[in-house]
Amino acid sequence: MDLLTALPLDLHAGVPHVISFVGGGGKSSALFGLAKAIADRGHRVISTSTTHLGAEQLALAPSVVRVTNNSLPLPQLAEALAQHNHCLLIGAAISHASDASLKTPMPAEMRLKGLPIPMIDELVNHCAQLGVSALLVEADGSKRRPIKAPATYEPAVPTATTMLITVMGLDAVGHPITEEFVHRPELLKQLLHEYSASSLPVEPAPPAPALDAPMRLTPSMMAHLLLHPNGGAKNLPPLARHVLLLNKAESPVLLAVARLIRQQFPSDAPLCLMGAVGFAPQNPIQERWAPLGIAVLAAGQSRRMGRSKQLSTADGEIMVVRAVRVALASGAEQTVVVTGAYAPQVEEQLRAALGADFTRLHLVHNPDWASGQASSVRCAIQNFAPHIAAAAIMPVDQPFLSPLLLKQIFQRWRLGAQMVAPAVQSQMRGAPALFDRTMWDELATVDGDVGARVVLRRYADAVSTVETSALQLQDIDTPEDLARLA
Repeated sequence: MDLLTALPLDLHAGVPHVISFVGGGGKSSALFGLAKAIADRGHRVISTSTTHLGAEQLALAPSVVRVTNNSLPLPQLAEALAQHNHCLLIGAAISHASDASLKTPMPAEMRLKGLPIPMIDELVNHCAQLGVSALLVEADGSKRRPIKAPATYEPAVPTATTMLITVMGLDAVGHPITEEFVHRPELLKQLLHEYSASSLPVEPAPPAPALDAPMRLTPSMMAHLLLHPNGGAKNLPPLARHVLLLNKAESPVLLAVARLIRQQFPSDAPLCLMGAVGFAPQNPIQERWAPLGIAVLAAGQSRRMGRSKQLSTADGEIMVVRAVRVALASGAEQTVVVTGAYAPQVEEQLRAALGADFTRLHLVHNPDWASGQASSVRCAIQNFAPHIAAAAIMPVDQPFLSPLLLKQIFQRWRLGAQMVAPAVQSQMRGAPALFDRTMWDELATVDGDVGARVVLRRYADAVSTVETSALQLQDIDTPEDLARLA
């Protein structure tokens, strides 16, 4: 998948996402790759920097406009965007002595000024008149190293930033913490040395090394650096979303290393992308990982059954209990159970049957349950934690549903799908179905007793399907359905 799909971004002309890239190991490739994806979808995007850029980066944008008199060149910007959708806005050329610490030192004339942060914040105010949907900022420098620790004055993140993407090169794993592989290795050692459990809730903590001890980078160290408030999360604006990009996964081994790093994150860690930006230009992101949720809808009155369907026994177990067991075994970070007509009885049965696992549930009562299933869907999505990136909607009356099917549905989201549903002999079914958070506003507009399937039908061409058997999706609606199971 491309970066735009992986994030994903809901683009609107004149209401820009302000996305700042920090860290090392592919910031420029990620920035210009995202800019191209946005422009290719017909949206206008401005790329810029608060640091210095190499002149070779000019070729990565279809048009370039320079600030020459400390004021924004708005007419030139408007013209460039009208022609190309993407414009690189940068300052004047500057003179820098060659840096001997670089693997390939740059000639003096090959550096360009970035923009001061106040000018970028001012630019955001002009995005409406320019019709800009995204402003992308390279807000950090790493001297082409795959990993870095920021100095006190870094990174230079604009205050208007709505998303901070921290990039790290996986090719640093296993190498010494030296200037060859790390920008500011002494600061990285300092971060690891001063680590305390109270500063970053990731376990296990790496050992606290002596500052002069030889060390090699481990997945644990990289996980800590990515999320450390003085590392990858430094200068994260209070309302900005944090995204992690583990880059240079150019082999199965390095992709496995990326998964090892992610496994050490806390449960509410930010969205983590794994890929090879700059190496695989068409679909550079191989996987994305974030906390996922599942909602068990158990609020209906069961008119066709004539009694509580969720409290009926099918195949030897109360249906709501079985549904919740399956949901808990799916690997979802949060399980929401929506109750309604028989709320006290449902809670009593779950509490008795699940024991300690009952505390893993988030029970929500839907006071509007009589209006139909759509109100329960709305109730569910309104009660997921803010860090839940996507959620599956699951009925209570499919007693043969397996956790494996739910895991397969979640995996499709990790590979880039925004909506996922099961299919039987290539025919899409409506439940259980997963929806990316970007689709939740649309789910909230559905009314009546139709649930989420109306949204699946509306966007059928965009739904990824997982083939399964008719038995897994068999639902129980009437006493006759129950009798056939006996």
